[in-house]
Amino acid sequence: MRAYFSHDDRQYKADQHLQSFFPGDDVFIFLFSGQGLFEDAFLKNMQTAIPQLKAVKNVDRVLSIFTLDHISGTEDGFEVRPLFSQSDWALPRDVRQQVVLDDRIAPGFVVSEDGKALALVVRLEKNLATAQQIEVRTRLFQILKQQNLSSYLTAVSGPSEVVYMQYQAMIDSLNILMPLASFLSFALLIWLFPRVLAIALAGLSIGLSALSAIFVLNVAGQDFTMIHSMIPPMITALATALIIHYYNRIVHYSSLGLLARERSLQAAEDIFKPALYTVLTTAGGLASLSFSPLPTIQSFGLSSAFGVLFMFFVVLILMPPILMRWDRDRPWSKGRGPERFSAFLALSCGRFALRHAGKVLVVVFLMLAVASPFLSRVRVETDVFRFFDEKHRITVDTQTVEDQLSGTITLGVLFETPQVDAFQSPDFLLYLQAFQNWLEGLPEIDESTSMAEIIEDMNWAFHGENPDYRRIPDNQDLVVQYLFFYDGDDLFELTNRDFNAAQVTINLNVHETGEIRRVVEKIETYLREHPYPEVRSTVAGFGSLFARLADMIVKTQIYSLLSALVVIFIFLVFVFRSFGSALLCMVPNISPALITFILMGAFNIWLDIGTAMIASVSVGIAVDDTIHIYHGYISRRRKGCSPVFSLMRSYQHAGRSVVATSLVLGTQFFIIAFSDFAPTSHFGLLSGIGILTALFFDLLVLPALILVLNKYFVRASN
Repeated sequence: MRAYFSHDDRQYKADQHLQSFFPGDDVFIFLFSGQGLFEDAFLKNMQTAIPQLKAVKNVDRVLSIFTLDHISGTEDGFEVRPLFSQSDWALPRDVRQQVVLDDRIAPGFVVSEDGKALALVVRLEKNLATAQQIEVRTRLFQILKQQNLSSYLTAVSGPSEVVYMQYQAMIDSLNILMPLASFLSFALLIWLFPRVLAIALAGLSIGLSALSAIFVLNVAGQDFTMIHSMIPPMITALATALIIHYYNRIVHYSSLGLLARERSLQAAEDIFKPALYTVLTTAGGLASLSFSPLPTIQSFGLSSAFGVLFMFFVVLILMPPILMRWDRDRPWSKGRGPERFSAFLALSCGRFALRHAGKVLVVVFLMLAVASPFLSRVRVETDVFRFFDEKHRITVDTQTVEDQLSGTITLGVLFETPQVDAFQSPDFLLYLQAFQNWLEGLPEIDESTSMAEIIEDMNWAFHGENPDYRRIPDNQDLVVQYLFFYDGDDLFELTNRDFNAAQVTINLNVHETGEIRRVVEKIETYLREHPYPEVRSTVAGFGSLFARLADMIVKTQIYSLLSALVVIFIFLVFVFRSFGSALLCMVPNISPALITFILMGAFNIWLDIGTAMIASVSVGIAVDDTIHIYHGYISRRRKGCSPVFSLMRSYQHAGRSVVATSLVLGTQFFIIAFSDFAPTSHFGLLSGIGILTALFFDLLVLPALILVLNKYFVRASN
């Protein structure tokens, strides 16, 4: 989660400030259930495993009934010992269980309320990279297996387990869907251009283009996240599309009788300008993601933009000389089926749009008007467990852990003051107690813990475990004395040793960012309305970062989409040297984003971390086909050809390539939609729909709009 945030972000700084005093919240929760949990065999195996787990590199602490502090009374005061200590081995099974359940903190934390499940909570060192967390996880499972605990293991959850499952889903998508998308690219290229050298060069170009973007990520030291896993299939699809444009022109000149050298050179010269323009606009659209406040999306945009530019260099700078030198002079054959289909679809749509221009525009804009209310139903929301199917192991396991223990999403409320020992005051401890009582009244909160509870237990134990004394002492000297004799660990995970920083830890039973944000807002409102003198309070932790994501996603969508539209519009003005032409070409390029948002609203697909960049990506890709078509049209118009002739000739030449490339791009994105991981699936599905939407607008709406506007201006000039 923290990898998604800039180090300058307000909430990230608050989170790091909290962690400067107290342990982090990256944990694995191992839940064990079954018969015999409190028998010698299981408990001894667990006890033996704990020091081995603690010895694993990057493990900070292992929390269990053997390591959690328990305060009990003695003849002359109180003692702090492990919750389940050496003396408890002599107790019968039922009594052992009751000893653990009678503890103040353990139930809901390391043991279920009914005693039928026990947990090991393995806390990691702060700010570990994904690879380090996975390495730790592997070793933890090995130890559990060696100690014969695996057969009792019924659920694994926690933030670090979610990180692992996201990583695993990302790798599975890359290992399965990427080869499938690459296979499809090669199959289509072989079908379209059955020529060994052409296919070999295409494969090399596609591979180099995708690797160049990943190389930039590695150089920048960026952790590879689920967002970055979408780069290889996207670059593969774009490179395939550019290669098809180039090879189509070679086929054209080959049919005119040109030999290898001339046709390779002439084809490259023909598409160099429009291809350069399309690459620049696509790169500009992707680079616009750098305006996102989320570093991962920034790096996605910039590395993808570099990959697109490198793709142009490979395909139209390096590939032509190789073909000029090594390609044979024999004519290029072409796949008749796809060629005929592409030409038929392009010309048929062009003719229909020109014959019924007005009707096409009226119908399209009426459909958009009818569907537009769905835009208001787009929800800005993220839930990491909705990234997976409801039957996925992490979803089921997390529900099991939360049913048996408490919520896995955590918050930390930090209290600070410059005055040393200020938090030994009974008044402050009573303030914490009142705050916790209020927290426990919120339905979204399962548990809260603070130093006040430990002080209460000390007072209770000191007075012979009399229930009447399980309260905050009214004498500060007594509190100071208790703290002086305390020799455990748990207290100093809730307050520092200067007693001028303290935290209240909170476990939430909700997962959606909207719900978490509302809880955070309630807590912040309470703290503003009930301040403690000269004490500053801050809400931080994993949950607060997660809630902050919603705001960051909205900013990402607004900044990146607006900047993409501005950058693309400026490019179009430069390319066509006409403000009006640029404005006209923006119509089919805004359509993918508009249709995408309508579909998201209609089918309740959230605007989340996985879909935050779809609009900018779709706009950046959609403009490619528009440029190819409009460039052909405007070039003929400047030579004096009529609008209808210019359009039909443009569709005859560029249209077939546009259809072929759009179908290739759309199909490859639709393959990604088969991923089991929701962010990847939604990215593929919505991007594919965006590509086909852009094709529809390019083939039908663009020519109709050109013709209608041309007639209007002719009448106006007359």
